[in-house]
Amino acid sequence: MNNGSIESKRALEQTFNLSDLINSRVYLRGKRLGKLEDLVVVDRDKFADVTHVCIGRPFGQSTVYAPWDTVKSLSSKEVIIDVDNVES
Repeated sequence: MNNGSIESKRALEQTFNLSDLINSRVYLRGKRLGKLEDLVVVDRDKFADVTHVCIGRPFGQSTVYAPWDTVKSLSSKEVIIDVDNVES
C-alpha cells in the first residue's frame, strides 16, 4: 500500500465541533447567502451522516437546506456551496 495516498487522505480529513461552525458565513458563487444555522444528520450504525446544511437567511427569508454534497469548502469562518437552485 502506498503511504503517500494514506497521508494525503489524512491531510484532507478535518474535525469540527458544530459549535465552531454555527454562524459561519455561507457563500454561493462568491456571494454571501446567509449563515450556517445547523446540520441535518441521519444516525447510522457507527457514525451519523450529515445530509444537509441549514442556512439562515437575512431579512425574514426562509431557511435554505442545501445537500451536503454541494459543500465545496468548510471552515470555522466560511462555508462555500455550489448548487444550481437555492430552495427553502
